[in-house]
Amino acid sequence: MKHLIALILIVAAGLAAAERFDHQVREMFFAGYSGNRPALEKAMAVCESILQENPEHAEALVWSGGGLLFLAGELFQRGDGRNGTEAWQRGLERMDRAVRLEPGNLAVRIPRGAAVLQASNFVPNPPTARSLLERGVSDYEFAYKAQESVLDQMSGHAIGELLVGLADGHRRLGNADQAKHYFQKLLAVGAKSGHEAEAKEYLETGTLGKPVRCVGCHTR
Repeated sequence: MKHLIALILIVAAGLAAAERFDHQVREMFFAGYSGNRPALEKAMAVCESILQENPEHAEALVWSGGGLLFLAGELFQRGDGRNGTEAWQRGLERMDRAVRLEPGNLAVRIPRGAAVLQASNFVPNPPTARSLLERGVSDYEFAYKAQESVLDQMSGHAIGELLVGLADGHRRLGNADQAKHYFQKLLAVGAKSGHEAEAKEYLETGTLGKPVRCVGCHTR
């Protein structure tokens, strides 16, 4: 779960400093994902309250959608497939709708991308897992291009998480050329990315011996 949190946090590096919706809910969501159920319930309640007033609030949709995916995972682990499937479908529908509403909003694309990339690791159905991967990589490609002019202003960890998400996503999709491209960029960032070892391993061997993991949850 720390990996998901760090992936979502990279949005902070590419957005204006003005008050943002994610500032209202993200710490509660992250606490909830780490086991604080009251915090998760409060975060979901904030989103639901906003959506009652404005059903097309894209950021509330994407954050609550991520919360529903998390809850779906818990339900599946408890063996409640019916309710887990319902929560899963609602979560994906909300996140996809958010992107349809505001496809150019980094504060929508990155949370969806982070959530579906993480979720794809636990989906047993290969076509479904691939669909999630494709969505996540698309979101991260958008984020990379949107922030290309300010990449040198991002922390090593922030750019590292963005690049490793792209590199590993393309690797898992079988896109060897794109994976190599982003692993080379990741290697150029150096040790401060937190993923130098993975970049070296892939570029030397063409594979990774273990799944990519986040090294922390810092943005700067």
